[in-house]
Amino acid sequence: MKTYFSAIVLFFVITQCGYAQAKASPAEDLSDSSRALQFQIANNFQLTSFQGTVFSYKHHINKEAALRFGLSISFGGSNSDNTTDGFSIPADSLFQHNLGNIDNKNRSFQLSAQLIRYFNPGAKLLLYGGAGPFLLYDYTYAKSESVDKINYQGPTNAPLKTSSENKGSRWSPGIMGVLGVEWFAAKGISLTAEYGMQVSYTWGKTESKSVGYSSINSLTSKQDGWNLGASSVKFGLSLYFL
Repeated sequence: MKTYFSAIVLFFVITQCGYAQAKASPAEDLSDSSRALQFQIANNFQLTSFQGTVFSYKHHINKEAALRFGLSISFGGSNSDNTTDGFSIPADSLFQHNLGNIDNKNRSFQLSAQLIRYFNPGAKLLLYGGAGPFLLYDYTYAKSESVDKINYQGPTNAPLKTSSENKGSRWSPGIMGVLGVEWFAAKGISLTAEYGMQVSYTWGKTESKSVGYSSINSLTSKQDGWNLGASSVKFGLSLYFL
């Protein structure tokens, strides 16, 4: 479905570029209320998220400045049950019956915003830069249980149970700066190339617990620290609308 959507959008862009007439300077393509949806051009010309899986949106304050917003949300989970039967002869013939369950959950979101300013409004190749905050949160949870039942285990004949549980969460607020160029290929359609850097402070907590046949172990750890990094240059497509 993503491939078909990308092909349709790219076909629209090529068509518009092919039939576009000579037009005025790119600055006239921008108004005080220009709005755009933004996509990243990935390998094989597929369109992906520019700075948010849910949406990447730009709204102009005026021809020289705009606000950009990106939102990413992810929820997932899985649960599986399994049964294993076997027969072994360590000393006596024993019939083994194992029941297992695995449960996984994960969720995350990222919200970002930047104030963008154009340094040379009116030029054919627009140079822009900007900065703004972002916030990232993610949570993971995994639990597994196993019950071994054999035909002879002494007087109690109790099943042998083992389990493990792991969960972790992480918060990461920060500031992202971007620098890029934008070129209008046709009315309402522009191509961008953008480079970014970000600084963030991250803190998180992980907890793990395991229960064996004759032991219980638990571990809790906390992490925090500063991060400074740069992103590779990404190419984008902006579709402007009224």
